[in-house]
Amino acid sequence: MKARKNRPKEIDLTIGRSSVTKVIARHTDLHDLYPALLRLSWDRFLAVVTLAYLAVDILFALLYYAHPNAIGGTHEGRFASDFFFSAETLSTVGYGQMYPANLYGHVVATVESLTGMMLLAVVTGLIFVRFSRPWPRVMFARHAVIGKFNGKPTLMVRIGNEHDNMLFNVEVRMTLMLQEVTAEGVQHFSGHTLKLHNDHIAVFALAWMAMHEIAPDSPLHGLTSELLAARRMDLIVSVVGLDEVLTATVHAVKEYGAEDLRFDHHYVPMGSDDHGRRRVDFAHFHEVEPTMIKDAREVQID
Repeated sequence: MKARKNRPKEIDLTIGRSSVTKVIARHTDLHDLYPALLRLSWDRFLAVVTLAYLAVDILFALLYYAHPNAIGGTHEGRFASDFFFSAETLSTVGYGQMYPANLYGHVVATVESLTGMMLLAVVTGLIFVRFSRPWPRVMFARHAVIGKFNGKPTLMVRIGNEHDNMLFNVEVRMTLMLQEVTAEGVQHFSGHTLKLHNDHIAVFALAWMAMHEIAPDSPLHGLTSELLAARRMDLIVSVVGLDEVLTATVHAVKEYGAEDLRFDHHYVPMGSDDHGRRRVDFAHFHEVEPTMIKDAREVQID
């Protein structure tokens, strides 16, 4: 007897700036359905739930319709009556006007009631998970910048907290992905964990600047925007912290390509003084501007 051969499954993924098709030798199973339903947007999720309910409702209505005497209190040959009886049974409402009239009707109604209870439990669980899942609401600047910090070239990424509540014990990481060629002439992507000035903060309430000094031992040292684009640079910034209200760990990720990197720029300041009170305006969160460097010889001291 020949063993059944699984058809390869193709999954389209976006990893960094690259689109990849992942081919695995297995079938889709019910374990894949759960995360797929959680990843759906709310409008698509509600559409799927509604369509599933209608499909089950119509299926059992057809079973009732196939036996004219299965349901009492209906008009003979009226599919609409069977449909609404199916809806009442699926939701375990049962108004009493229509009822199973023979053994066939009782068996089908029993199976439908059990199906309805299981569907209700599954949908309730999915909705609960979707509502209870923490959303970090962490902002990342549209562009990463390279400019001077304390006189040294530094890669900087501005991060903000959009929530009213605070995040505690927050950690940030930067990973630089670059295309490289081995001594054997094989192209591959290598990951470099960038050392940060401040990779941990106890309380994250407003904005935070993640900074990496481009020292001689930095993988960014000596690279221009053209070289980074040629090597298909992908900068991955990840933030992990504890939400004070939900008491749950939240995380957020942002990716920057070479086209998102601004050389010799800095972020526009967000803070100002408002009659002795510190004011942080997130309207300037994404704004960058060129760094103006004056030659010391041009400065006159009177």
